[in-house]
Amino acid sequence: MNTRSLRLAMVLFWLAATLALFTRHAWAPGHLLERFNSENLSLGGWLSLGLTLYNLVRLLMTPRAGRGSGLSFREKLEARRRKAPREAYNPDLDFTKPADPAL
Repeated sequence: MNTRSLRLAMVLFWLAATLALFTRHAWAPGHLLERFNSENLSLGGWLSLGLTLYNLVRLLMTPRAGRGSGLSFREKLEARRRKAPREAYNPDLDFTKPADPAL
């Protein structure tokens, strides 16, 4: 399952929870409505609405597959290496040569 599908599933889940909590007076049977008629459920509805909007924004900001610059990973890496500044050669930091025995 890719990221977009998971985020879409989360949006739909929280949207269903929001609708269920805000419309519980229309569809809930009387004995359940008397038992679960609390302000906490309204707060839960607002929380689930916030989570719905949060996940919707995350879904819309997820980049789509195949929308890249068209360069392969290797081409991007080579371009980055070309842009990187070269450091000046310092013989004191060249550890490939044998050490001076006089020191």
